[in-house]
Amino acid sequence: SGASFAESQLPSSGLLTVEADREVIKEIEEKVMQTYAHFAVLSQCTVLYMKDLHRPNQSVTFSLRGKQIRPMDLTILATQLHQMDFTKRLTVLDLSRNLITPSGVTTLMEEIVTQIPSLTELNLGENPLLSDQGVKLMIPFLGKSNIKVLNLARCGLHDRSARYFRNNGFLIKNLLHIDVSNNSIEDKGAKDLVGTLKHAHEFGTDLYISYGGNERMTAKGLRLLQSTKLELALLDTGESARG
Repeated sequence: SGASFAESQLPSSGLLTVEADREVIKEIEEKVMQTYAHFAVLSQCTVLYMKDLHRPNQSVTFSLRGKQIRPMDLTILATQLHQMDFTKRLTVLDLSRNLITPSGVTTLMEEIVTQIPSLTELNLGENPLLSDQGVKLMIPFLGKSNIKVLNLARCGLHDRSARYFRNNGFLIKNLLHIDVSNNSIEDKGAKDLVGTLKHAHEFGTDLYISYGGNERMTAKGLRLLQSTKLELALLDTGESARG
């Protein structure tokens, strides 16, 4: 049983080299992916540099959406950003639809997000490898940044991510919008998202959380979130009226 080969089909050495060939192919693929990602970074820098020459006072959005960015590519991104004049007006960083894992979160937050005071929106949506561990590593840095809008849709998140947000309300008090839609958050996570909303309200922040598309969340969890949002809105209206 199994495949058989005539001697004439073997390499000139007369030996099969499937494993060795596989390693060579993997090495080539690695170099191609790295080259593609680095080219994407340099291309975006060039485009924004040219735009900046004509509109030097406008805010800047840096997008690497769907460019196969991996943790190892974030270092070159940090290096390039810190060399560009437009970075001081960078307000939006779009890294959606990439391959960022928890191992890249520290580099991203420490070398980029917390080092750019003008940056207020971070889009990490559709990074399916990010996971709950990525959120856990990210949260301490959010308190040192000026991020107000955080997109974590379709990032492979579960209830633990919601708990991390609830337990670290003081670190995310600057956030105005968190998108955790289309993940795997269940009713237990819904309760923690409610806690996150209430903590934000105590800090005087009008936080909005997008949570649609979490198919494991039942109607009970959805009603809890909706009623809490309404309750906080009514509280704000009452406080405004008294004021």
